[in-house]
Parts: sequence; structure tokens; C-alpha cells
Amino acid sequence: MECLVEVAAIVAGWFGRLAEAAGKNRRPIAIAIALKLLTPGPLTLSTGCTTTPFQWTCEQVAARLGQAGFKCGKSTVSDWAQLHAGHRELIQSGTLDEVIELARSTRTKGRPPIFTDHEVDAIINLLEAFARASCCLTKAQAAKYLKPCSETTSFDGSPRRAFVQDTPSRSWWATFLKRAKGRVRLRKGRVLEVCRAAALTPDNLGTLPTQLKQAYDQHPLLTVEPSRVSNFDESEISSRVKGSTVLGASWGRVALVGGGHNNSLGRHITGVFLVCADGTAPLPPMLIFTKGTNVATVCQHVPIDACSTATTEKGYMTSDLFKTYLREWRSCMRERHPSGPLLLIMDGSSTHSLEHDLVAEFFYDQIQILVLPAHTSTETQPLDRTVFGYFKRQLQAEYASAIAAGVFASDDQMRVHCALNAWYKISQNTAVITAGFKKTGIWPLDKNAYCEWVVSPDHASRTESLIGKEALAAPVQPVSATPTDTASVPNLLSTPTLPVVESAEISHPTPPLPSVESGYASVPDPAPS
Repeated sequence: MECLVEVAAIVAGWFGRLAEAAGKNRRPIAIAIALKLLTPGPLTLSTGCTTTPFQWTCEQVAARLGQAGFKCGKSTVSDWAQLHAGHRELIQSGTLDEVIELARSTRTKGRPPIFTDHEVDAIINLLEAFARASCCLTKAQAAKYLKPCSETTSFDGSPRRAFVQDTPSRSWWATFLKRAKGRVRLRKGRVLEVCRAAALTPDNLGTLPTQLKQAYDQHPLLTVEPSRVSNFDESEISSRVKGSTVLGASWGRVALVGGGHNNSLGRHITGVFLVCADGTAPLPPMLIFTKGTNVATVCQHVPIDACSTATTEKGYMTSDLFKTYLREWRSCMRERHPSGPLLLIMDGSSTHSLEHDLVAEFFYDQIQILVLPAHTSTETQPLDRTVFGYFKRQLQAEYASAIAAGVFASDDQMRVHCALNAWYKISQNTAVITAGFKKTGIWPLDKNAYCEWVVSPDHASRTESLIGKEALAAPVQPVSATPTDTASVPNLLSTPTLPVVESAEISHPTPPLPSVESGYASVPDPAPS
């Protein structure tokens, strides 16, 4: 106990010496005290015995120096320790005066930053990519990606200065945010539900052209190759349009109308569709069925490469299935463009949940994800602006033909065949697809067209259609009467890089069977993109 009291008295004497010092003498004394406390050596006491004091932390040293009138941060104390790491033996065995002379003789010029200017720009680009994907990071979450970067060697092969306590300090963040002014700043995070009130306002919608310009400036190839820009979304494969109110028996589940077909939507079926700014649809649709649906029967006579299928509890997209589809999209797009930038545009549906690791993985593969402002997809999403409207009209025409042919055993089977036929016609009409990207100002980037419908949302009347009657009436190649065998779409479950999805059963339709004896056309082979 007496030894501890005497050690405490010695340390208190050091700090007292610092408090009495003045001017330039204070700094070397503070450095010497910090080094002695961070790298304690044996002390000889008045009784002749030797003892080693407890080792202090950088935070404790900085706090005690502040009490003595010398204010500094824990990162500064850590820098002192790293700067004098090669003099450990002298610090432990020498007196305080000897360590003070060491501090005076050692150059204390500011050390180089952890990251170079080029690396800081790359970090800013990464944080902007998270923001575009509506996955803004907290400081703690961002540190997860900054720490591995700080552990790599510098460009000249020398060790890089590491973060104190393995995480960026407040002073580092202050310097970084000053460097990133105008591009990244601290803001109050808002969840999707809070954004509802801000939807379809100039302030909210005005962020879209800015984000697009940032992506195009970072990857100029996106501005010259529209096939690298894509948009995907889901749409319900509904049955016939709801009819007018009719008088029906109260005991019936549905009210049957002329032709034997009903106004019920039946089991829910969701279609997932993808289009590119060059007017192509490179990935076949995915049809999501309700659990319990006999997919083999419903997809009878459907060519194996016409679509992929999945089964979920209620027939809607789920977070797990979304991740699987996203990786399938990546595989498809990389077949078209093995290298270089890609841009995926999608809405902020609750099932479109992007994990931070996935966004970072895509970013390092030059894949940008842009999530549209909340609840604005009717104006900002290419599929919603032109494609889905044309798709629904074609779907009703297909229903009329199918009902007239009378060859389908169930409503679900009719919906699948008609939806795939309608989508095939969409994929052959590039003007409808490219018009969606033009009308939203996404590709080519057109702020003037964008401002027209931001300032006046009622511009939805769109008197001057970019599609034109000629495009809508463009002839489509006749669909074949019998399906043919072609190379199948890669099975989602067979892709080794995809995660195992337990909540969704993914499969492809069974190989095509002989076509029915009817005038109704089977789904044709999609034209090569």
C-alpha cells in the first residue's frame, strides 16, 4: 500500500511540474509524461524497492493532461506514442528529464493523413452510393468499411497510419466532412413512412437529376451505352378487369358473368419485369405464385426459357427473394457487359431491402443502385410511365383471345400464358421501353423534361407523347403456334454465388409439352438481345 502511495506521489509531481511550466516548455513535458504513463518502467522508491506503475490508456492520459492545463485529444496522445515507439527502452529506464530531452529532440511535424486525396474521393463515392440506394450509414456503420481500408499498405508499400481505437475519431470525421463538403454531410435520417408527406414535391423530386448526374459523371460510359442502365419492378398479373356490379346468388363464392369467366382475381400472381434504356428486356420475367399453387399445371405448355418461377406465402416479393433476383440480374447483365459500370434503378418498396454489404459489393464491381424518391415511382420510374400501361392493355387483348379460344382449364393458367405473350410483345417494341426512360429524364439525362412534371405534376396528361401512335401500333412478329426447345434460363438455385432462400421456392417451368389443338398461340421464344 505504501508503494502505491509513493508511486501516486511521483506521478502527481510530474503533473505538478507540467502545471508550473510555461510557454514552449509545456509541450515536451506533456509528451514525456504521456510516454512514461503509456510505457511504464520500473521505479525505484525511497525504501529501495522497485515497482512498476499501472499502464494508462490514451484517453486517461489526455484527460489528466487537461486537468493540468494542457488540453489535447486521445488521438494526439496516440500519435506521440507511435512517433516514439522506437525508444521504448529509454522511456522505460530513463528519468522524466531524459524523456523530456527525447521529446525536445524528436521532430513532431504533423504526420501524413491516413488516406490520400484519391482514396478520400473513393470513400465519398462509396458513401454517395449508399445514399443513392437509400441505405445511408451511421458513423459506426461507415467505420466497418473504413477500418479494412486503413489496414492496407500505402501505395509506396509502407505501413499506413491506423485509426486510434480501431475507429475514426471525432476529429477525423470533422476533417473528412470538411473535405467532402457539398457531397456528404451529417443529416437526420428518415424512414420510408416519414417520407410520405414529402412525396411529389420539388424538394423531394429534385434530388433525382442530381443523383443521376453524379452516377453519370463517375461512370461516363453510362451516358453512351444505354444497355447498361436498367429498371426493374413488380406488377400484379391480374385477371380480367373488374366488371360492373351484378346481381348474384349470395351462396356463390364469385359472380359469374358471360362466357363462364368470373370477376375474381383468383390466387395472387406477381410478375417481376426488367427493361434497359436501349429498349431491350434481357432477363425473362419472374412469376411469383402463392403457396399451394400447382406451378407445373399452371405453367403447362410454357417454354422453359420464357420465365422463371418462385413461390412465396402470399404470392408477393419478399426480402429474401429480392436478394436472389438481384444477384440473378447481376449475372444476366454481366453476360452482356463483363466489365464496366452498370446502373440499376428501382423503387423503395419495403421488400427491396438492401444490405450494406451487398451495396458495397456492388459498388466495388462498378454497379450503382439508385432508389427512387419514396412514393414517386408513378412519375419517376420508366416501367410505370409507359411500359406497364401498354402491358396491361396488351394483357386485356390476350385475355379476349384466350377466352374466345376456350382452351385453358383454369384462370391461373390463362393469366400466365397471356402475361408472357403480352410481355413478349413489349420486348419487341423498343419504342415503348425507351420512351419510359426519356419521359422520366433518366436516359438520356434531361433536366428540362424532368422539371416539366416536377413543377406541374398534372403534366400526367402528357399531350405530347414520346411514344406516338405509330410506335403503339407497330406490328409485332406473330407468335408461334407451338413452343420450341431452346437453351433454358440459368436456374436460380444452381447459381453457386446465390444465397439459399428458405422463404421462397424458386424453380423454372417444366419442359414444354405438345401444344394444345387450338388457335391460341403459345409463348414464343424470346428474341436474342
